[in-house]
Amino acid sequence: MPLLRSRLALAILLRAVERHGWTFAGLFAWKATPEGFELTLLNNPVSRTIGADQPVCDYDAATFETLFRGLAGPSTRVEETACTAKGDAACMFRVTL
Repeated sequence: MPLLRSRLALAILLRAVERHGWTFAGLFAWKATPEGFELTLLNNPVSRTIGADQPVCDYDAATFETLFRGLAGPSTRVEETACTAKGDAACMFRVTL
């Protein structure tokens, strides 16, 4: 039951972030997965103008993780799985509960 509440709370928060994400991070989208959630940032201002061999959006990942931990619980983790700085189409983050 606690996991269900965490998933529901996080889904509600993600809907709100999606509506207002353009104000700080370009186009934002998310989808639920069996493990948690997947977040996508298109045209991310942090990484769109640089090149790198590894993901560079640590600030975004840490911001999401801190925000989501407060709502969904202390075991929530956020990991960047794709990054425009590496040449990927978008910056993508995996959220696990």
